[in-house]
Amino acid sequence: MPFASRIHRLRRERLLSLEELAARAGLSPSLLASFENGQEVPALEMFDRLADAMDVPVERFFYDNTDSNLTPWLTPRVTWQELVGAREP
Repeated sequence: MPFASRIHRLRRERLLSLEELAARAGLSPSLLASFENGQEVPALEMFDRLADAMDVPVERFFYDNTDSNLTPWLTPRVTWQELVGAREP
């Protein structure tokens, strides 16, 4: 999934309007809309500002839980205790 649709999806998951997120990130709504539509590529600083405004790690714009082969640290792992306990009869 491209980063543009991830920005949009994360904003919607947090129930933020385009205007609300733009204000939190210190961007204009039209600039944010151009990021979400894939018309412009945000600079790295913009990703930081958007991540802070939505309280997510910046990596979420590039990888998410569906990219488990790329981001194993974002997928749930079984603890040693769970693994050992699962083997008991």
